[in-house]
Amino acid sequence: MEKFLKEAIAAWRDGTERSRVELVKRYFLSVSGFTTPEVIVRPSTVPTFWQMLGMGSRDPFYAVIARKA
Repeated sequence: MEKFLKEAIAAWRDGTERSRVELVKRYFLSVSGFTTPEVIVRPSTVPTFWQMLGMGSRDPFYAVIARKA
């Protein structure tokens, strides 16, 4: 179990926003009793260049939703 936790934490820390969403989806899919995960993504509408300068940033929003079946 400890090895799994270390690998999961590394995958989260080293991953991209997209890969983190996929990781959470895989967690839901690997456990019985949940509906198929739904993903909601609301990326920032501020151009990347402005975000890098710390100007006008709007944080992106990611959600993975599954219901107990």
